[in-house]
Amino acid sequence: MFVTSLGFFVTPALMGSRHDVMLTQVVIDQVLQTLNWGFAGALSMVLLVAVLIVFAVYHRVVGLDTLAGGAAKPGRAHGSRVKTAVYAGLHGIADIGDAIGRLMPTFKRGKKCGAVPRLLWLYGIAALVYLLGPTFLMIPESFTSVSSINWPPTGFSVRWYEALAISPKWAAAAFQSLVIGLVSASASMLIGVPAAFFLSRSNSRWRTPLYVYSLLPLIVPHIIYAVGLFYFLSKLGLVGSIAGMAIGHTAITIPYVVVTTCAILKNYDQRLDAAAHSMGATHWQTLTRVTLPILAAGMLSSFLFAFVTSFDELTIALFLTSGLNSTLPKLFWDEVSLSISPVIAAVSTCLFVLSVIVIGAVNLLKRKSA
Repeated sequence: MFVTSLGFFVTPALMGSRHDVMLTQVVIDQVLQTLNWGFAGALSMVLLVAVLIVFAVYHRVVGLDTLAGGAAKPGRAHGSRVKTAVYAGLHGIADIGDAIGRLMPTFKRGKKCGAVPRLLWLYGIAALVYLLGPTFLMIPESFTSVSSINWPPTGFSVRWYEALAISPKWAAAAFQSLVIGLVSASASMLIGVPAAFFLSRSNSRWRTPLYVYSLLPLIVPHIIYAVGLFYFLSKLGLVGSIAGMAIGHTAITIPYVVVTTCAILKNYDQRLDAAAHSMGATHWQTLTRVTLPILAAGMLSSFLFAFVTSFDELTIALFLTSGLNSTLPKLFWDEVSLSISPVIAAVSTCLFVLSVIVIGAVNLLKRKSA
């Protein structure tokens, strides 16, 4: 969450003032507006150094393996005053939370859930309303009959969905995002799944360095990757092309595939592979007829995560797309920056429905995998 916030700029750019500018916004302006690439590179290095320092401390305390759901390494909680202080603080927060929980009135939520504190339940509902409230507000706005966004919406009309359906620029942007998402998700599966098998089952001394390396796109803010990709792909003449966007998106989607597949493999019973070998199956037969069919549902969820991450990526699109081949997030950003129309609300509603479908599919696949 810290890295995401450090490299985030959409909300500050739309809702903040000139006094609320984040470093990522300055980098984007230096590249796209003033063409001061050297200064943009220097600012990116400041971000990179800050992130690496934070994760170096994190690795010293609990280990980067915990990013994939692993347990903290034995002995990491001791041996230095910093580690001892960190764990003491975490235990103190947990104790305070337990004490508050014991004071809360509770009610029964069934045999499986047990007693749930009332205030905690209300807090959870309030958090969901806060997170989803703006999204739900855009849905009725997309059916307004006037050409401006105001609350409450005026009248009822589907004209903005009709305008969205017949608009060539929105159709082209959606098609481009779909193609790039499918290509990058497929490429990330081809790279990330074998890497996850190696990282989960190998005892090589290079395992931890390679694992950290595979997580770098997840650790480093996307703005740093976007600036580097812009420099590199401009030399190859790939800026503004589907190939260039696919390369950039593949780099940032691989960690999601690696982390998700590693988590799936931790629950996989390798005795099934041994049983197949004992009955004469080759390594390839075991992989294709035993391992992959069992892991298919979980791997498909990894693919969906990679696809949604690519489909929703904006930072790289700001640097690598042109006006003729914008992706859907890039066109959305351009339209929001210039004017707010109900078409934006219609696009937001469509993206919300797509997200709900993907999340539902991932949950269904997880249950099937379990």
